[in-house]
Amino acid sequence: MSNPNPSAEIEPPATDLITLTRHLLAQQSSLGERATGDLTMLLVAIQVSPPGFLSQGNNDADAQVTSKYIASNVRKARLINLVGLAGAANVSGEDQKKLDVLSNDIMVNALRASGKCSVMVSEEVEEAIIVSNSKGT
Repeated sequence: MSNPNPSAEIEPPATDLITLTRHLLAQQSSLGERATGDLTMLLVAIQVSPPGFLSQGNNDADAQVTSKYIASNVRKARLINLVGLAGAANVSGEDQKKLDVLSNDIMVNALRASGKCSVMVSEEVEEAIIVSNSKGT
């Protein structure tokens, strides 16, 4: 015999979501004094909008996390001429694509702004990226 009210069997969606940030903060809290917060700061730097985003004519409603900002540029790449080759090769000898170069610049700037990176390496840049005035190790 079928249930006259099939929606009664469906469980409501979970409301206690564990995000990466929430998990990291909980782990950091559990470590107490031993936690430096450096990893948390790096991840927050990747999450926030790139430096200068709002000053480039964007408004608060457009402010996005870095990964979403990159994804937004990927979606509109054809409209803003970000398809095709950038005209150089990366350290692996592959032709650089415009979106690769843009994404690299966004991530490098986000990590540089965190103050937690002293040196970065990237497939898109031949030399190590030295960050001056960094408190990173």
